[in-house]
Amino acid sequence: MNFRHFPYLLALSSSFFVGIGEAHAQTAPPITTAPIFSDEFSASQLDLGKWRVEGTRTDLQRTQWGKKPVLVKDADGTNFLRVPLSTFNPNYEKTGAAMLGTQVGSNQAFGLGAGLEYETRIRSNHLPLGLVLGFFTYNAAGVWQDSYQKTEIDFEFIPKMGGNTILFNIWDNWNPSRGGPKSGTYPTIPNLNWNNDAWNTFKVRWYPGRTEWLVNGVIYRVETLVRPGSAMRVMFNLWAPDVTWPSAYDASLLVAPIPAQNKDFFFMCA
Repeated sequence: MNFRHFPYLLALSSSFFVGIGEAHAQTAPPITTAPIFSDEFSASQLDLGKWRVEGTRTDLQRTQWGKKPVLVKDADGTNFLRVPLSTFNPNYEKTGAAMLGTQVGSNQAFGLGAGLEYETRIRSNHLPLGLVLGFFTYNAAGVWQDSYQKTEIDFEFIPKMGGNTILFNIWDNWNPSRGGPKSGTYPTIPNLNWNNDAWNTFKVRWYPGRTEWLVNGVIYRVETLVRPGSAMRVMFNLWAPDVTWPSAYDASLLVAPIPAQNKDFFFMCA
């Protein structure tokens, strides 16, 4: 994982990287600036000097955070971070039947400067309908709900929508009660041509005047109207939405009331 800053790059490794890029619906030229933040996920445990794992004090719809990511080495020698979710939650009685998911984010928030690129490789095979996989940047300020504002640039993977459907989202100081600058389109890219059993590269190039979303080197969205300016952390999560998001929620994905009925799911980033 890598981050690159323009004119200097920030790199985040083991498939996470930050840098900057070019145009719409075309192959983007490579960025050659050295990374400013990187993690190869090659240690025996997650580097807590770089990353923070969300604890059980917070939740999101049908998911309580608190599941721990795991560092793994593949048979071919690839190091990666496994981001899990369990349908059984030991805190079941206290959470109102929430699953136990994972959210991990960088300790550091990265400012835009002249531009920033972040990149990771993801393998997301066999995720069921009803889960959401997120790879995104995030900043929140203020007190919920009146003064709350969030800024975010997302890749959201939505199995319920079919195929390799991804949402490319962007918000700038958005508030849920009064609105605020944000993307009104949330472009959905269905059935992108890649194999979920293999590693695929996801990249955002965030400039002062535009933001670009790339998959395997091809630019699929360019946004110039919404222009986030806040420094943001880089995040991964795996969670289960509720009925308020019908295009992502699926009733067949059930919370397990006892350990014997638990199902475990995960995706990998490198």
